[in-house]
Amino acid sequence: MDVMLLTFTFFLFWIILVIVVVHYGTLLLFLRRLKQTEWQKPDVDYTPKTMVLFPIRGEDPSLLNSLEKVLTQDYPNYHVRCILDSPDGASLIPPTTRHCPL
Repeated sequence: MDVMLLTFTFFLFWIILVIVVVHYGTLLLFLRRLKQTEWQKPDVDYTPKTMVLFPIRGEDPSLLNSLEKVLTQDYPNYHVRCILDSPDGASLIPPTTRHCPL
């Protein structure tokens, strides 16, 4: 009985040792390759193109304020689109917003 337990323990020890060595070996190879890789620095001047959508349905008291905030931002690469739910909805938009140069 003691021989079986000793054999099992010896076998289990070697299995765990192999798993640990393989695990840390893989980790070391990954870290070495990560260190050798040259990473490109991001372009500081890059700004992705962005679209701002305004869904409009009926009268919205904060629409003019929201449009002014978007149009006065300093982000250079964007487009603004106002989407009307129905043709009747345009009459409910404040007149100063209807002719906003977008």
